[in-house]
Amino acid sequence: RQFSRSLARRRSSMIESLPETPAGWAVLLCTSASALLGYELQLQQSLTAPPLVFGQVLPQSTGGKTKPSLLQQVYQHMAATPQSILRRNIQPSLFVGTRGLVASTAAYAMGGPASTERHVQFRQIISMPQDGAQVGIDWELPAATASTASQKTDEQRKDEIRNGPIPTSVVLILHGINNHAGFGYVRSLMRACCDKGWVAAGMNFRGCGGVPLTTPRAYNGAHTGDLRSVVHHITARL
Repeated sequence: RQFSRSLARRRSSMIESLPETPAGWAVLLCTSASALLGYELQLQQSLTAPPLVFGQVLPQSTGGKTKPSLLQQVYQHMAATPQSILRRNIQPSLFVGTRGLVASTAAYAMGGPASTERHVQFRQIISMPQDGAQVGIDWELPAATASTASQKTDEQRKDEIRNGPIPTSVVLILHGINNHAGFGYVRSLMRACCDKGWVAAGMNFRGCGGVPLTTPRAYNGAHTGDLRSVVHHITARL
């Protein structure tokens, strides 16, 4: 009760401190916009720098002689002068920080598309051939039209996806770090693809989206084996 009273007093004092005239609101908005712009300019300046390059650029040995390898030649060409692409400054676009904050907030807060259209949705678990890891594919099919609804049931349409042949194009969508295919931005993109008449497939990386992690190695963005395996699985059904 004491906390509620304290919160009410703070809310009341904040309301009283707000401007009461249009001119006051204009000054407040201009001040806030100036502070935001100053923060973004400072962030842009701090992030402006040449790219960091990591790799093994080794010479090539042939018959006891050492000569630059093809990769080494490409690297030397791309870093030859201060204006080369690997040495010149890269400047991010303005509001790079604010856009990231807004996008992250929307990803957690938005629940995805809210539509009265009926879309067939289901999850399929695929085992990876490398080590037996499991990844989940969240499928969403385009809304059934009057002609397709009379020809195929929902289960028949699901069987088409599971076993093939899939009758239309498939768009494979990958989620971001610390996300999964159930996040609002992924579901919205899946719905947009379905509205175009395509089949949408949201891939949950290993250990994500509620799929149990059954291997010592978890999801790693640098390892593309799972993605390639899923692409091969889906391609074989087209």
